[in-house]
Amino acid sequence: MERTLRLMPRQQVLFDLARQMPEVDTTSVGTYLLFLWVAREVFASQQAFYDLTEEEQHQLRTLLEKMNRGLPALSTS
Repeated sequence: MERTLRLMPRQQVLFDLARQMPEVDTTSVGTYLLFLWVAREVFASQQAFYDLTEEEQHQLRTLLEKMNRGLPALSTS
């Protein structure tokens, strides 16, 4: 587990504690940490998509407002 997945420091502490406890199955802990890693990556990807979408919506809203006011829609900048 520790060789296949780079753990964040707080996850490494949790994994190290689990290894010190003989009654804890470290495979389960590793699976849980892997799940957290995948969830974090998916969330970051979705957040980046939504940030981009929000920016595009803002640009479209600005363009429509300019058109409604009779201002030139496109600038030379």
